[in-house]
Amino acid sequence: MTTSMHTDSEHLAGGGEPNYESTRTAAPEYYYYDDNELDDDNPNKGRRNVLYYIAIGIVSIVLIYSYFQLVLGVEPAYTRVPDLVRVQTLEQHQSPAYQDARRLVIVGDIHGKFKSLKKLLAKVDYSPETDHLVFLGDMISKGPNSLEVLDFAAEHNVSCVRGNHEDSVLHQYAALHRLPAPRVEPPSGESDSIRIHTAFVRASDKSVARKLKPSHIEYLGTCPAILDLGQVGFRNTSAVAVHAGLQWNIPRLEDQIPEVVFTMRSLLPPELTTPSEDTDGVPWSKVWSQKQKEKPRHERISVFYGHNARDGLTKHRYTAGIDTGCASGGKLTALIISRDDDGVLQHDLSSVKC
Repeated sequence: MTTSMHTDSEHLAGGGEPNYESTRTAAPEYYYYDDNELDDDNPNKGRRNVLYYIAIGIVSIVLIYSYFQLVLGVEPAYTRVPDLVRVQTLEQHQSPAYQDARRLVIVGDIHGKFKSLKKLLAKVDYSPETDHLVFLGDMISKGPNSLEVLDFAAEHNVSCVRGNHEDSVLHQYAALHRLPAPRVEPPSGESDSIRIHTAFVRASDKSVARKLKPSHIEYLGTCPAILDLGQVGFRNTSAVAVHAGLQWNIPRLEDQIPEVVFTMRSLLPPELTTPSEDTDGVPWSKVWSQKQKEKPRHERISVFYGHNARDGLTKHRYTAGIDTGCASGGKLTALIISRDDDGVLQHDLSSVKC
């Protein structure tokens, strides 16, 4: 009995004998492909090469930039704005003392008028060896020499508070360089910093922001919202420096609202607890002085401030406002605090024409 293996339908249909050789398994043929030959047929090869060289270029730039910055000490092009400190305390060795003729010289709103600042310091016989300077904010913008003012302040270790123009400039700087918006350190008991909101924008602020170097940002980062000056206030009270004002109904300095501290001018009736950036209410400084008289003497606080050039030089029992309109051609004013040979505090004013 003969058995046929039918593996080729066309061959069988032709009526011929089956071809047994065709049923054998052919030896596999191996072909070795060259990598370049495969890539020649790959449409993504050119794109991969371009991306590869772009990545290599970016890494090289970063490494070279880091080398110049770290090894050669080259300053970076821009830097993140530090969180605003709510309250900072003046160091003891910066306070007035009779023994070494040390004075505290507090200067009102300079607004980039560096020549006026130098003239005022010459008039009060400022000495870097014995005197300590405090700037009450708005030291920049509007005037022609904002960067010179900042350079001088950093070089002479000048204490400062943030004003509404500094705050605006820092917001513009962060936006310009696509950095996180300025924030304020969290209130006591909280862990997350809070974004500072400002609607205050001027063309002069944008101009200054474009020129700022990281060293300027670093210095401005040392300016708190409130500077505790120690026991140098009127009638032997403690004193603080702020740019615009404080709310009498917020007992703790740490709980004051920075945006209000930068901008307030008055309090709205009838409760006198709502701050206003305008002069449409009762001057906050007048209300503050009245409220201090209701407190025990050891709890009273004197406030030295600027910002309100509309009212000019203003003094109440526990407040002194010394923005005398230098930005608009008025005067630049300093409050000089010293001690006589009996240790009694002296508060003197001095001004120059801008």
